Amino acid sequence: MRLLPAVLVLLAPIALAEEYPRFSNYPKFLEVKTVISSTQLLALDATPVTLVSPTLSSSCIPILYSYAIDKPAGTAYAAIAAGDDMQIETSGSVSHISIETTGFLDQATRQRRSGRVGASFSPVQLTEAFGLALRIRLLGPITTGTSPLLLTITYVEVCNA
Repeated sequence: MRLLPAVLVLLAPIALAEEYPRFSNYPKFLEVKTVISSTQLLALDATPVTLVSPTLSSSCIPILYSYAIDKPAGTAYAAIAAGDDMQIETSGSVSHISIETTGFLDQATRQRRSGRVGASFSPVQLTEAFGLALRIRLLGPITTGTSPLLLTITYVEVCNA
């Protein structure tokens, strides 16, 4: 008789786990790998490259978590002015992260950059419309250069449904 209450206590969490699945409502991290050619990079200020297409549902939005960029050795890009950074942003032009291009694109040697969204990511940015793409663009024009960019991003798709 003494074991019966202990057995009931042990079985109670199992019943709750079935009723309330622990991880089914959490968003999944998704990864996208993209190659941005030198031709695309030279036009990136006027023609952003889409990294994550808008979802079929207008109730979701991609939120950047991390990025890694590898630029192989090649002819250095030129005409990089102060503030001509790369931005990973939504198609609503809300920046998720800014990447310094000086000392990166203007180098002939192999360069790598990586980072993740941290404390500087403002929750205000999440108030934009749903159903937008995630893209990369340059804030100013650059010239010459032959290296592609090998870009990997990790993001979470947050849905309002």
